[in-house]
Amino acid sequence: MNRSDARTLAEAHVAAMDGAADLAINDKLTEEHEAGHLFFYNTRRYWRTRDMIDGVAGNGPLLVRHDGRIVTLPSSLSVEESLSLLQRDDLPAGG
Repeated sequence: MNRSDARTLAEAHVAAMDGAADLAINDKLTEEHEAGHLFFYNTRRYWRTRDMIDGVAGNGPLLVRHDGRIVTLPSSLSVEESLSLLQRDDLPAGG
């Protein structure tokens, strides 16, 4: 799956969340990994101010797998730790 198609899926996933009208993906932070494309989202205000008070708490990045499945990575782990656990099929529930 290419980045554009993955972003479309991630955007639809974010749009279905509570408070979605104020949420946005930051394309500058998007990463490509062996497991898929990783998208970071937060409030539009947070992306402008970078002030934690304007952000969403506990919003882990979205991994769009190459087959189109979306996995929300835990916000409590680094991306590297999360991807390592995912590779071993040991990602915590909810992630």
